[in-house]
Amino acid sequence: MGISGAKRARWGILARKSKVYGAADHRREMSTAAQIETGRAEAARENAEVPDGCVWDELGSAFANRARDEFEAALAALAEGRIDVLWCYRLDRFSRKGAEDLLRVIGKVRVIFWYDRLDSMEPGDRRRIIDYAEQAREYSERLADTVGNTKNWQRESGQWLSQAPYGYVVGPGRKLFRDLSPYPGSDAPRWEVVDRIIREAADHPQGSMRSIIARLNQDGIPAARGGRWSSAAVHRIIFHPVYEGWQIVTGPKGGKPMLYLDKAGKRVSVTDEPIVTDPALIARARGRVSGNVSPTRGSKLPIPTVEGRVKHCMSGVTRCEGCMGSVVRNGQGYTCSLHKDDPGRCPMPAWLDGAHLETFARDAFITKLANIDPSDPDDPDLGLMMEVTKRWTELERPTESAEERRARQALRDAEMARDRLQAAFDAGAYAGDAVALFVSSMQTATANVESARATVDQFGGTRAVVPWIGNEHLIREAWDKADSKRRRELLQLAMRFVVIRRWEGKPPNRWEPFDVASRATVYWHGDDVPRSLLTKLSIVRSRKGGKGIGLAA
Repeated sequence: MGISGAKRARWGILARKSKVYGAADHRREMSTAAQIETGRAEAARENAEVPDGCVWDELGSAFANRARDEFEAALAALAEGRIDVLWCYRLDRFSRKGAEDLLRVIGKVRVIFWYDRLDSMEPGDRRRIIDYAEQAREYSERLADTVGNTKNWQRESGQWLSQAPYGYVVGPGRKLFRDLSPYPGSDAPRWEVVDRIIREAADHPQGSMRSIIARLNQDGIPAARGGRWSSAAVHRIIFHPVYEGWQIVTGPKGGKPMLYLDKAGKRVSVTDEPIVTDPALIARARGRVSGNVSPTRGSKLPIPTVEGRVKHCMSGVTRCEGCMGSVVRNGQGYTCSLHKDDPGRCPMPAWLDGAHLETFARDAFITKLANIDPSDPDDPDLGLMMEVTKRWTELERPTESAEERRARQALRDAEMARDRLQAAFDAGAYAGDAVALFVSSMQTATANVESARATVDQFGGTRAVVPWIGNEHLIREAWDKADSKRRRELLQLAMRFVVIRRWEGKPPNRWEPFDVASRATVYWHGDDVPRSLLTKLSIVRSRKGGKGIGLAA
């Protein structure tokens, strides 16, 4: 399978593995890093080069119906002539869908399946490739059926298949038992925390989510991962079927737990010690939390909701100056979400009237972009216009913008490789006879940079045109036609965030105009943000990473 000729062939490498396993797991596959290392060694043996940006690393099934962006990018590079050969460790690393994917390359472009010693351009290999691919597909189908049947049998026999939920431990026979171990700082067992949450939600005079969370945090009871309680954690406990003792299956939408029913349509028990034994109790708790039951007036009609819909245009755009946490709509205004969920945590919780804030943001957005002159190279907001154009492209053409990001990353990698080579030469790493090796390596590195830059230049005209920049009438028209979600997307094109602050001093006279500008500051993309705010923002992000705010049970 050698490649000869004066010009070095360009190889791309496609590596894939199905799942990440621990170092001691007997099911470990050959890592993608090892596959890539083998591919580079084979390319060097064949006197071929692997251009920067032409290595695709994929994690996930090659059998399931899912988007395979890295796979498609590799085939696109092959079809466009950016690489001459695509190297793959094994045929089943390439695809497990049988001839469906293989027919796209056989006899058209060159793909080498190294382990199987097969070449898609060799006539004698084509039949074997098809046969091997169909065998891999059949094996995957049998394996999927076997695993699915095994898990269904385990579920129907009452075995718990995953990590124990908070308040339970997994015991003999994969059954769940109440967790009798105390939570830190107390002698009370963990399962009683779950019982407390459900009883307070059902019958406590102050049984709102916010009140329950506040009492748990005030009492120093840590959530499952050691942090503070959040509304999501409490909500999951109240609505999870396992606390009534029932088997669950992960739902297709959002991964939410759903009640599992056996072949006879009956529920399956996973424990002899359910934490909730009173069906009426859990029904009251769920009714009050979902707003369908009032503790004083009884049942109310359910309010239909649309899951995942953005209701307010300032959601995700606004932050509280006191803690730089997110700001959410609460009643007639926007308030600090940290203070709303856990009063006392934010040192200076902000609140601002919603209608005034939205009008202020709209006017600031329209004025800022209407005053930009795209034809003036000295316009001070030219950088903002370029950022808006880039984000607009990502919004309107997500596929093309993703390809451009990969191309620009390949250029940065190529320039970094060339700079490292020059730095090594300046440090004296190449001396004497090694100078010739440096010259050859620098020529290759420079060629890689030029090739990557040429690829980036191809995207020069693919950015979506933003027709309304510099035109106030068109900007207002776009705003008026947009719904709340679209208005939020428009604001995020230009605004990094809007920071609101708590009112200090004497309340304004009721007849005076409401001065939002004294309570809110817009930071546009590219603006300098005060270090104090950036420090608070970094703390918020570290908490979201697993310590503190928002930590779920």
